[in-house]
Amino acid sequence: MRIFSRRPNEALVTHDEIKITVIKIRDDTVSIGVRAPKQLPVFRSERHLQAGDTSHEPPRSVFDSDTE
Repeated sequence: MRIFSRRPNEALVTHDEIKITVIKIRDDTVSIGVRAPKQLPVFRSERHLQAGDTSHEPPRSVFDSDTE
């Protein structure tokens, strides 16, 4: 695992296509934004592969947003 320090409005970029931006930090919660190609699914780790889920489809609560 690689560990990076970021402040609000700072980002990480990988594969020139995926950008992860820290939006805000409040108490013990960090809001992040992920910009990635639509064909690349993005999951929250705790929902990635729920017990019995073998479909590899994004959970219904995940939505796409083109806003940055």
